[in-house]
Amino acid sequence: MEKRILLLTIFIIMFSGCLKGSENEYIKIKRTGDWNKISEYYLKEMENEAKKAEKDLEEIYSKHNDEGAVKYIVRSQKSGYLNIFLNIYTNKIIKNCENQKCSDRLVRFYYNLYDDTKDIEIIGRLLDYSDNIDKSEYKKIEEFALNNHSLKAITEKHKKEGLFLEKKYENESFTIKGKEYRVIQKKEEIVKEKMEIMLLTETDMETSEENKLYLYIKKNNKEYIAEVSDYMYGFPQFLIISDINNDGIKEIIIEKNPNDLFVFKFSDEKLIKVFSGFKEINFDNYYKINDEIEKLVITIKDDSGYNKKIFKKLPNLMEIQDSKEGIKDESIYYQLVYINNKIIMRRIGSQNYEIVFDKNLNFKIKAITEKNNELKLSTGYYY
Repeated sequence: MEKRILLLTIFIIMFSGCLKGSENEYIKIKRTGDWNKISEYYLKEMENEAKKAEKDLEEIYSKHNDEGAVKYIVRSQKSGYLNIFLNIYTNKIIKNCENQKCSDRLVRFYYNLYDDTKDIEIIGRLLDYSDNIDKSEYKKIEEFALNNHSLKAITEKHKKEGLFLEKKYENESFTIKGKEYRVIQKKEEIVKEKMEIMLLTETDMETSEENKLYLYIKKNNKEYIAEVSDYMYGFPQFLIISDINNDGIKEIIIEKNPNDLFVFKFSDEKLIKVFSGFKEINFDNYYKINDEIEKLVITIKDDSGYNKKIFKKLPNLMEIQDSKEGIKDESIYYQLVYINNKIIMRRIGSQNYEIVFDKNLNFKIKAITEKNNELKLSTGYYY
């Protein structure tokens, strides 16, 4: 049930915005309190908008009017249909795309759309089409997206590197105190002194089941090991060494899967977990939505006193995007990612935050706004 709702949520997130359907019809359905009927109403409206866009964009495409397509898609940004309309037009360009001219057209179209929206995640999305873009050009696009802090580009880079390292060490085992582990990643870092650092998973020799992820360090010929979390094969783990609180001592950061992150410190001959990702965060303290009959009230807060309310007239697809109906674990709406010595928490398609650590590695959450968005992060990366 939760998986079905998650898929529906991701699909609807792409459409989040005001709808053009009958408000009276919606209000009647809303008063019933039947969530299935409410969801069906939104899906029907989305299907109608997608069909209309398919027809309009086909006419624009047939006239080779890519500039007209950019304007059409940009106009849809406020109503929340940009991503779906972009998919529709992209598919038209890459259909039967087999030559350099087609590749150039695709790249030019995306950069023109980026110029109009100033949303770096537009370029991040272009990275999905590696099969349709010249390799040398693709590298330039990837570099541009990374340099301009596309969360999609950064996430994909970490994922690729994590999977590459796991493949590299998949046949390497390691024994500590008579217990055998499989190496996931390893590296050597200078943290005042030379330190060997590895990610390991335990292996049950009878069942060959791997179920826990561990952090191991060796310093001054002494070995230390600490449990990180559960381990799932095939999901990338990414090991980072960084001084996230600017005290001159590097911490060990582990990005786990696409949506969780852990921080460890080595102190007083101990390996200590100081941040356990989403387990330590009460999401309602930072992003809360009140669903009334005719409006949504979204409250965005942080630990520094920021408090902003956003009012959305219903019907509005954010009602589905932010719903907890049938959702047991709200963390599916969030991601934690390391970028430029910062840890960023993003609410999918809605809001970015920074996890700020003090000298004692206690953390506070800071909402990223137009005034403090030093990295110029976008909220347009949905998955």
